Amino acid sequence: MAGSGRPSARSRAKLATNVKEGEDSLRYKKPNLKARKGTSSAHGFIRIFDVNLKVVLVLSVFACLVILFLIRHLVNPAEEARRPRVVTPFPAPKLMNLPQFQGEHRESLYWGTYRPHVYLGIRSRTPRSLIAGLMWIGVKDGRYFMRHICQDSDELSTYGWTHHNGRDFGYQVLVDQGMMLATSFLKSKVDGSGYGGDWAVRIDAQSVQSKWNEDTAHLFFYMIDEDGNALSLNRATLDGREDSVLVSGSRMDVGGWQLHLKSTISARIPFNIDFVFVSGTGLQSSRVEERVSSLSGTSLTGQLREKQRDFDTKFEKSFNLTGKLDSESLVVGKAAVGNMLGGIGYFYGQSKISLPRNPNTLSSGLDDYPRASHPSEDERHLDLRCWMYFAADCMHSIAELFDKDTKSEKDYGTTAMLLSDFEILNKMHFDDAYGAYFDFGNHTEKVRLSWKEKKDGHGYATRELVREVLERPELRLVPHIGYVSLFPFMGKLIPPVSYSDNLFSITLFDPLISVYYFLLCRTVVLRFSLFYFTFLCVCVGG
Repeated sequence: MAGSGRPSARSRAKLATNVKEGEDSLRYKKPNLKARKGTSSAHGFIRIFDVNLKVVLVLSVFACLVILFLIRHLVNPAEEARRPRVVTPFPAPKLMNLPQFQGEHRESLYWGTYRPHVYLGIRSRTPRSLIAGLMWIGVKDGRYFMRHICQDSDELSTYGWTHHNGRDFGYQVLVDQGMMLATSFLKSKVDGSGYGGDWAVRIDAQSVQSKWNEDTAHLFFYMIDEDGNALSLNRATLDGREDSVLVSGSRMDVGGWQLHLKSTISARIPFNIDFVFVSGTGLQSSRVEERVSSLSGTSLTGQLREKQRDFDTKFEKSFNLTGKLDSESLVVGKAAVGNMLGGIGYFYGQSKISLPRNPNTLSSGLDDYPRASHPSEDERHLDLRCWMYFAADCMHSIAELFDKDTKSEKDYGTTAMLLSDFEILNKMHFDDAYGAYFDFGNHTEKVRLSWKEKKDGHGYATRELVREVLERPELRLVPHIGYVSLFPFMGKLIPPVSYSDNLFSITLFDPLISVYYFLLCRTVVLRFSLFYFTFLCVCVGG
């Protein structure tokens, strides 16, 4: 059984001896350095390469992060500078989102003349709205111009809302050369209407002078959907039918809608035309024809007259001026209220300024007020002085309220006392000739805007308004009575009995401007109250 049986004890001993001798021979045998060197190098290179691959990968990722950091914070510092400093909204609900301004109240104000920068513009109180507006072609210096955006260069003798309740009614008159356009706006909410209800616009074109009776008027009433929804134009309206659907569409907020043309457009002045917008037209119970009829023709005329009477009644009830002022002053007062309410607009986002012309200064918050004709460091603004006094006095009063006897409290008190000095105020801002308070600066009244011909880059002749100074300016008081002249009076800087107070009262109660001052006083008092309340809240909370 040779070759397959277990070894005997002797054979096992011999085998163990042979194994031990083999180990000893391996242990004491001189190594082959040349062979080991080559083998070790090959295996070491592979092992080191495997480790470095991971390290290189980690280092590469780290290097990319460092490069991105450098590009973001070091290479492009100008990009950071152009960003607005305050981009985080105040952590509180918006005023329009408060519970008391939801429901029927919110819906009743959904549509309105919320585009005050154009002569007639209608939109809803939502960022991407359906927009409507009026444009017409006017003539000036023998050339045709499109009238759309309110600007002084159009030289309209009259424009603005004479009646407006801020909710569902408005009436304005625009006089362009020899043509007068009277535009009326009315809203209605009935069964079957979509969200926000319906509205109508009436345009009445008349001639101011008899020689214009045969002239034509070119009017453009447009509709735009900012949300990008398709608009369907009815080509059949070109045949001149008395009642036609001009355009229609659909939106998520109001559903299906239509713009109807009611009445015939006459090619010659005078004429009138009604545009009726109805919403929620996709439902069977929408009663479109009935709603269009109620917002056009004689029905619209009656509703407009009723709204105008309601405006006059509320004006008298609110201000009680009948018998105190003449009829012309009352007309001015109603126009002031109407323009204030009709000038309410809806805006959202951040304004983009293509060409900022105003310097970044803290000289005034009323940059459109008639200041000195030539700005300089010698200017003294009356409203700024009054605001600084009011702010210093508020801070001093708040510090006293909380018993904070500090250096800042004393500084505020000293500043308020200095700015309230009546003699210094008169010396710097009071004009004895006019009996009123004015700004002071480098000024001349002989400044005007003149049209200058120039050629653009393509060689075409264009015109632009250029400032023309006819008299050298000098340091003086700026003789413009207005909003700013009221600030010392509203800020209680004028003592009850003073010589200048008597003169100032003569100007203040001039019948021609007393209504303006009366309304402005109410506005300024409200702003002063809100300003003080804000100061108090900030100081208590902070």
